[in-house]
Amino acid sequence: MPDMSPNVELEAITEEIRKLNARRTVLYAGIGEKLFSKAKAVQMFRSTVLEIGDIEVKLAAEQKALNAAKKASGQAVCTVCGTWIAQRAKFCSNCGAKVDEDCPL
Repeated sequence: MPDMSPNVELEAITEEIRKLNARRTVLYAGIGEKLFSKAKAVQMFRSTVLEIGDIEVKLAAEQKALNAAKKASGQAVCTVCGTWIAQRAKFCSNCGAKVDEDCPL
């Protein structure tokens, strides 16, 4: 990935994750349509299943990159709900849990 500011990088990674999730949804919908029309499932779905597998691998890599970028930008994960929060936050913005200063995020 080219050099870019942390916010631009976060936005780019988030957008890529959104696109991959959207494509996965389309593929799953296609499987449903094919099953509904009672098509021959085994061979018909092979390429779709392979593409979904590729998307799952890409999503995992993008999520890992997003997590690394968020950590590098000064964010941490709430130990209660898993939401990304500012590293120096006293409370989680999602669940309201108090951040224990003795417990690293």
